[in-house]
Amino acid sequence: MAYYKPKDDQDKIFFLLYNIEGKAEKWCNNIWKDWEKDPTKYPMYNAFITQFKKDWGLIDEPGVAMH
Repeated sequence: MAYYKPKDDQDKIFFLLYNIEGKAEKWCNNIWKDWEKDPTKYPMYNAFITQFKKDWGLIDEPGVAMH
């Protein structure tokens, strides 16, 4: 997010959904479909991140940084 300047929380969520790949991509596609039906389902970035962590566990920050 440091280089991307989102307008609002939904713009942040859109950016993340667009860039998720790998094992989380199927999860992302389901969230995307839900969001297209009802954009208010994840109105806040923090709610989206909470759901992501709930579904995928803690993020390996050192591993991600090395990647």
